[in-house]
Order: sequence, then structure tokens, then C-alpha cells
Amino acid sequence: MKKLLALFVCSLMLLSVFGCAKEAEEPETGNVQVESLSIQFVPSKDADVILTAAAPLADLLTAKLAEKGFDVGAIDISVGTSYAAVGEAMRSGTVDIGFIPASTYVLYAGDGAELLLIATRDAKMFETENPMDYNDPEVPNLSGEGQATNYRSLFYVNIDSEKGAELYAKVEAGEELTWEDINGVTICSGSSTSGASFVYPSLWLHTRFEKTLNDVANIIPDGGYTDNMSKLVSDQCQITFGYNDVRSDVDKPEIWTDTYGMEGSVWDYIKVIAVGDPIMNDTIAVSTASEKLTPELKTALQEAFIEIVQTEEGLATVAPYSHKGYVVGTDSDYDSTRAANALFAK
Repeated sequence: MKKLLALFVCSLMLLSVFGCAKEAEEPETGNVQVESLSIQFVPSKDADVILTAAAPLADLLTAKLAEKGFDVGAIDISVGTSYAAVGEAMRSGTVDIGFIPASTYVLYAGDGAELLLIATRDAKMFETENPMDYNDPEVPNLSGEGQATNYRSLFYVNIDSEKGAELYAKVEAGEELTWEDINGVTICSGSSTSGASFVYPSLWLHTRFEKTLNDVANIIPDGGYTDNMSKLVSDQCQITFGYNDVRSDVDKPEIWTDTYGMEGSVWDYIKVIAVGDPIMNDTIAVSTASEKLTPELKTALQEAFIEIVQTEEGLATVAPYSHKGYVVGTDSDYDSTRAANALFAK
């Protein structure tokens, strides 16, 4: 009898232990289980800087995806050895998600990379190709801050110079610029890899005249934006290029008045005579070779990244890239990047 009682007590204890263990198990969430995801950044900054900033991203993304129906076991974050290395990793499927610039994206689009999101940055929001629209600081958003997925290469002249005034008057009258107009002046450009001060001005020239800045007769190359603006003001060159914020950047007493020796406002002197194609911002892209990236998971990733950067902590994870937000875009948004890449692919 004592033995039976002992066995009964032991059975109760075992049932109690197993019962507690079962209760201790985490309840089923009903979420889709994803074993892992890998994210890789391009090395546009020092890898340690990128990884330090991005460290909280794994936890933030895990939590957001769980809210959207996906439980991810692990998220690995790394920095590629080169831009091409990230593209190749996406092509092979060893990396699921890549933070890659426009030029890298178009090289691998459809064969390694699929557009997930376009990054936005602080920029003057003004979408028009009419150069005259860029010459009135009172136009809404031209001199105000905003978020943009791209920026433009603008052709600048100084109307205080004879040739600058002549070119501006021609465009203001609605006349088209000719190759002779461009080639008949001295031009200040940036380095050959600068989008706003070399590549996209060259694309503008190629579209109209089948020429690039490599073909102009008189060029002062490799200048910085404010340095080239100084040369424009002093009539060392009659055309230079830059993004839409250049005039705001030099419209400060210590630069415009003290350094350049100018009076009045930069808007009274520096005018736009041509507008280049959009220079697209970076992308978040997903691997076309990754089988785990279902349409539903890609949608969840889009929503998650958009929401993450709306928080201070989330925004800090992409601070090395100056990203301020993300929007859904289409592959055709990067057609101008394809044209620019093809122009200098030889």
C-alpha cells in the first residue's frame, strides 16, 4: 500500500512538472516563422561607424515584423567590402536586404536586386524642369526645407557678367540653348564622379547635342561647389553646376559678402538656365535570389522600415547615410540613373 501511495505521489509530481513546463512554453503567435534575415550596407563610410549606428536596427526590425505577422529568428547586419560586393551577395542570395545607392541598384536591378524603398533626404522640394521656376526665392518650397527622393543638377550663370546675362536673357525669352552657347564660354565643373557637377550636366548635354563635359573647349575641372560659385562670381567661368541648395549655402554674410565681396542677395545675381534629370537617392533593395522574401514579407519590410525611421532611435540607425525617411517607388524612377551609367560605361 505504501509503495502504491509513493508511486501515486511521484506521478502527481511528474504531472505537475510537465504541466508547469507546458505552461512555461511561449504561446503560439500565429505568425509566419522566418529563420533569419541578412542586411548589408555599402561601405560609403567607415564600417565601424555604420555598424555602431545600425546596431539597434536588428531589434527594432524584429519587433516591427512581429507586429506585422512575421517572427524572425535572427537578423544579421554587416557592411560589404565594396559596393559591387553587396550587389553580388544579393545576386547570389547570401544577403537578403541591401542598402545600396542608385548606381549600384540599376547595375543589379532584376538580376540580384529588386527595389523595396527609396530613401528621402533633407532637400529643397521643387519638381520642375523649367529653369525660370528656380529663379524666384518666393516660390513655395524653393527656399524652404523638405524631404525629397532626388535632387537636380542645375546650370548656374552670373547675370552680373556680360556672357552670363546674355545666356540668361536667351533662356528667359524661351529660346533653347545651343552647343555653341555652352562651348563658347568657360565652364567650372566638379570631379568626373560628381553627379550634380559633372555626370548629370554631361547627360543633359548628351541628350541634346551628343556631347559631354569632356568635349567642351574651356573647362576648369575638379572644383568644389562653393569654390566654383566663387569663380562664377568673379567671372573666371561663366557656367557652373550644382544642386538646388548651393545658392542658400553661399547666401551668408561670411561667404557672400566677406569672402566673395558681393552686395545684395545671391538671388539677384546667380540664375539657373538649365535643369538636369533627377539624381535619385539611395535604395533599400531586396535580393531576387532569396526564396524567403515572399510578397507578403516584402510588404511587411516596407512598412517596417518606413515606421522605424519615424522614431528618433530608428532614424539614428541610418544616420551615416543621411537618410531621413523612406517611400515606396518604382524601378522606372531610376531610368535617369541608367542613362547616366550608360553614358560613362565605356
